[in-house]
Amino acid sequence: MSDILLDDNWDIDTTANSLSLVTKADEVRQLWHQRMQTFFGEWFLDVTVGIPYIQAIFNKQTDINIVRSLLLSETVNTTGILEVLTFDLSFDRSARSLRLDASVRAYDEIINFSEVLP
Repeated sequence: MSDILLDDNWDIDTTANSLSLVTKADEVRQLWHQRMQTFFGEWFLDVTVGIPYIQAIFNKQTDINIVRSLLLSETVNTTGILEVLTFDLSFDRSARSLRLDASVRAYDEIINFSEVLP
């Protein structure tokens, strides 16, 4: 498989004056980051896609185990990920931020993710 390369702003990368493609581990990295940034109902072509940040995560009394389950499910269902090796969440109440650190096996590589989620 392959996908169109996106830049750091999530726009199509046109630095080479043509479309570039990503494959294998780079494609999995890009796809995983896209999935983590997509809110439930955001994509007009399929409103069932995305993480229910507003509906289930951005609540005062959200259980961290529910958040973990939702994000782990999204990770496991990312195309190309064969196995989740580690999956850690840390919530910083003062900064009101959630950090996800994960290590997965995709194709023949170990990929490490670190993301501060919306």
